[in-house]
Amino acid sequence: MEIQQSEDKQKTLHRLNLLAILEPERPTNSALMATEAARQGLQGRRIMANKLSENETAESLAQSNSVSAAKFEQIRKAHQSEVAEDYVEMIAELITETGEARAVDLAARFGVTAPTVNATVQRLQREGLVESRPYRSIFLTDTGRALAERCKARHQLVASFLEALGVDPQQADADAEGMEHHISAETLAVFATYLSKQNKG
Repeated sequence: MEIQQSEDKQKTLHRLNLLAILEPERPTNSALMATEAARQGLQGRRIMANKLSENETAESLAQSNSVSAAKFEQIRKAHQSEVAEDYVEMIAELITETGEARAVDLAARFGVTAPTVNATVQRLQREGLVESRPYRSIFLTDTGRALAERCKARHQLVASFLEALGVDPQQADADAEGMEHHISAETLAVFATYLSKQNKG
């Protein structure tokens, strides 16, 4: 009888071992809860990371937009002053060359109509840069003269810089006309430093 019980125990143990091999251990309720909590924790951390990433992206985008808007604001301001600068520079040039600046001469030099010149001259008068009376020449005010001198010096600096880089003088002069209105004071200072070093060397 004892032999029979011993054999039964061995068979039972053998079956249990086989079950353990064939059927992996099933997790207990507490193990399942721990696994779910860990999964939710990981998911929560991912959600937090995504939110942080979204906030950083939004901040980065807002900063990028601010920089872009500032650049375009600077360009708009340059465009607004470009016409005034070109006109006072041309008026000063005409006065130097011919002794006077007339609307018809400005129209011919800029390739625009007389009404366009008249509208621009009226704007320059409002800004205190020129004086003009009907059927008379156009004169620069002290403010207009100072602006014309600054524009001429800036134009010469940009053209000289381009020439120093190997650009043909005529092309450098034409390119400087377009570039000069959009170059910052900091960049102009770098141009001047570069040219100064070139002249010393």
